[in-house]
Amino acid sequence: MSVEEEKIIRVVPIVGTTGASKVVSPYPSAVVSPSPQKAYSPPILNLNRIKQRLFDVAREQLIRDYGLSSRLRSADDLGDELIAKFGQAWTATETITNRTVYRAAVLALGSNMRAWRTFVPNIEKLQNVLSDYDPNATTRAVTAGTLTKDHLKVLLPGQSSSADADAILRWAALLASAPNYGRVLNDLRSALLATGILEEEILPAVAVVLGTGQWPQCIERMPDETIPDCKAPGMGPTLASEFLRNLHWNGFKPDRHVRRLLKRWFPDVLDQERNRALELADRLGCRQPEALEFLAYSRVGIVVTPSGTPFTVADNLVWALGAYVEKSGRETDTLYRCD
Repeated sequence: MSVEEEKIIRVVPIVGTTGASKVVSPYPSAVVSPSPQKAYSPPILNLNRIKQRLFDVAREQLIRDYGLSSRLRSADDLGDELIAKFGQAWTATETITNRTVYRAAVLALGSNMRAWRTFVPNIEKLQNVLSDYDPNATTRAVTAGTLTKDHLKVLLPGQSSSADADAILRWAALLASAPNYGRVLNDLRSALLATGILEEEILPAVAVVLGTGQWPQCIERMPDETIPDCKAPGMGPTLASEFLRNLHWNGFKPDRHVRRLLKRWFPDVLDQERNRALELADRLGCRQPEALEFLAYSRVGIVVTPSGTPFTVADNLVWALGAYVEKSGRETDTLYRCD
């Protein structure tokens, strides 16, 4: 059994047998429409408390790691400046070119399994090595032998260094062969919306497509605009969601910190959202265990984010809390939900 399967499968005894067991998934075999009942009013994240805890406990670390102002006067100031540093705020003026796409992919891979503070000093060096994020020039340099994986590995510290460097070069080759990649992503987005997938579900839906390499079952491939390989190099659904957020798409990136805290704070909402996650997975034609878990936690993030707050903002605050304050194995009983 894979690690991903172990995350969502539990083993329970079979009644009336000795030593026997059966595998039970938290996901039903089919989506069942709920019986008529009172409208479900989910709890929401207490983002003010999250920001206050970050300010009280981790302010100095965050100032050091992200180059924040040392004159932050309030929890709101800290939260606003930290979110701005992540650079994922939506903008209507940016033109999506293949350079933009390549930069988004490189930054996502750079954040993979390494402390962001160890990667930030190397971002400008990577930009120079990759010809200002020009995938065509990067591919030519690889062909000429003037750029190799080893040139990138030294700028990507950590255990995934080699795999991330390889993926960055494969992204360059992919984009060199697909000059309109950004437009295709937007066409895919529009096609999925037309099938009835909700606007707030589009980022996780596209992230599953990119992270698994399975074209959505609910739409036909788009002739003359199909991405040559819909599997995003070096990315599963979680990292693919970070890639899309670097393109200013709005959504949760439920990584290990976010999943751990959402499961701790909102186990009832997680149970409530598994049906919708399964429905989305079936519409996409992908029931891979990791895709199901990713969709379930993405749905939890959508549901518990306060109205008017971008999902990306809520996710980044929860992530920072998990990385700096509510660390694994050292979580407190502080209440971060409003019922």
